[in-house]
Amino acid sequence: MYAKSLNKPTPVNLAQHTYWNLGGHNSGTILFNNVQIFSFRITPADVQVIPTGEVSSISSTPYDFQQPMTIYYRINQPNTGYDIYYVLKKERGCEGLLKVAMLRDNVSGRKLEQWTNQLGLQFYTANTLNEERGKGSPNSMNHPNFPSTYVNPG
Repeated sequence: MYAKSLNKPTPVNLAQHTYWNLGGHNSGTILFNNVQIFSFRITPADVQVIPTGEVSSISSTPYDFQQPMTIYYRINQPNTGYDIYYVLKKERGCEGLLKVAMLRDNVSGRKLEQWTNQLGLQFYTANTLNEERGKGSPNSMNHPNFPSTYVNPG
């Protein structure tokens, strides 16, 4: 995905909302997949899943997927699933894509790798899929310590 502003600063919130079941159609739940997220920080959210403006360490918390972990074993620890933004460690001067996450289905052996040049990754386990969330303006605008969502001309 790519955004370009032609003549004035424009807020942009690019999001990829793809849901994967690596086991295949009718294979059941994804809860027995292993996930690994190469991040050690999150942006905590309030009860409406809106970031509070803080950035917190995930060390020794249910959000710690720095090593491969089966989703099932932690799914109910944060509440009723995951819907959390992971802050990615972007290397200075790195303009290319970095591998930020992996998902593996242990039965089929299929593996998905997530690569990005962006600053974060949302991990969502479809725990509230039938609810509408995230409508309205981008939340980064409300926290000056978060990266800007504006794309400037040129």
